[in-house]
Amino acid sequence: MRKLIGRFFIPVVAAAMLVFAVIHVVRAQQVPPKPPPPVEPARTPFGKTVAGAGIVEPANEASGTSAISVGSQVAGLVVRVPVKIGQEVRAGDLLVELDKRQAEAQLRVSQAQVAVALATERQTEDTFKRDLATSREAVSDQQRISDEEAWRLAQAQRQVAQASVQQAQTNLDLLDVKAPSDGTVLQINVRPGEYISVFGGQGLVLMGKTSPLHVRVDIDEHDVPRFRPGAAATASLRGTPGVSYPLAFVRVEPFVVPKKSLTGDNTERVDTRVLQVIYALEPQGQPIYVGQQMDVFIDADDAGATAQ
Repeated sequence: MRKLIGRFFIPVVAAAMLVFAVIHVVRAQQVPPKPPPPVEPARTPFGKTVAGAGIVEPANEASGTSAISVGSQVAGLVVRVPVKIGQEVRAGDLLVELDKRQAEAQLRVSQAQVAVALATERQTEDTFKRDLATSREAVSDQQRISDEEAWRLAQAQRQVAQASVQQAQTNLDLLDVKAPSDGTVLQINVRPGEYISVFGGQGLVLMGKTSPLHVRVDIDEHDVPRFRPGAAATASLRGTPGVSYPLAFVRVEPFVVPKKSLTGDNTERVDTRVLQVIYALEPQGQPIYVGQQMDVFIDADDAGATAQ
């Protein structure tokens, strides 16, 4: 009996191991299903679509970017920055104040020079008027001419001194960097104690009009023939593809430029040229910030597109 069991045991074990090996190999060769993406990609609501990547920006009229990089016409030491990031400002509001001590001293010197020039002018005018009231026997013609020239020269010197005061006042005013228009402070790139230079185009404050916001959309040059200004368009923020925002057409910048804002798509080429189209965007509930990327879809159906 033992011999009979031993005779069948080894083949059964070998067959079981063979079956196990086959199952393991089959399972190892199977391709696991692809996991769903963390966030579903944005989908177009239109049948025919021109798609593009958009960048949220202020609504100022400008090409390239509509954010205003406010600079200074003069160099100097920053003594005060009275605004904060996110603050609403009006045109003419103070953004950055530079050290004014030297300019104020120069203004006082110029004002003193005006006072001296006025006194000299009055004195020479009185002398010339006395010459006119005096007989020719008492004052010679040569003396009258000399006194008149002295008076004219004093007038000119007074005008120069007054112009110097205006120049000193202008230099003093330039030390107050003010907002060129209404808008929101987006960035502050300088702090009290820092020295700013007029070389290199240093931007002190970045600001722009944020109501409404604009979206600058890059349309690939291959899609330009299918684009129609004024066609319906929607946009979704990266990360929230289920929420779409209607866009209002603003303008086309009719100059095809090399693409600068890359989206990270591995099929994207750095030598791509794009047509930039501007749309207005009104945030609805969820805050939208300048600089955010959006997926934009534009209706490419000729029947639904209305040229403007």
